[in-house]
Amino acid sequence: LDVSAQGALLEDWLRLILGTDYGMHGVLDFQVRLAGTTSLLRVSGNTTLTELHRWDKVSVAGAPALRGKIEGFLDVAAGSLELTSFEAPLPPGSVVVEGRIARLFQDPRPELRAQVSSVPLATLVEVAKSFTDRLPTGFEGEGTLAGELEMAGGLASLTGNLRVTDAAFEEQETRAALRLSDFS
Repeated sequence: LDVSAQGALLEDWLRLILGTDYGMHGVLDFQVRLAGTTSLLRVSGNTTLTELHRWDKVSVAGAPALRGKIEGFLDVAAGSLELTSFEAPLPPGSVVVEGRIARLFQDPRPELRAQVSSVPLATLVEVAKSFTDRLPTGFEGEGTLAGELEMAGGLASLTGNLRVTDAAFEEQETRAALRLSDFS
């Protein structure tokens, strides 16, 4: 079975998969293939997320499109999704998420792990502008972020260790700059 959507609302899918609305809005395009038996389906496909923003803001022009590739197994009888890999390339790095979402069809309980590898701070700054008014449009970042994150049950349980390397933040057309030594 091939399932696809163009222009689906992110907030609806987050509520469906994770069981709550996190106040994140965006436009989701995906193509997913489900193959197997009626009780156990292999899931594979690609996603693109655009116009990501906080619920009370409009999306920022020029915000990066976030792409991802998903692989996993949907156990219809148990109502769970075993995520073997969800990879979001953020060149030159990536974020890879794996884990399980139990009770998928009733009060979902995600238990997920993410491996963050060489993710550019410049991309994260651009995404952050869609969630706060405190960053001016000319604010830029450089450096990388790496580490591991875990979530067991919901976003409030998010924990992990991240390392920042060669970080600098500055506002264009000003002399203001902040350079940071490497830190965890």
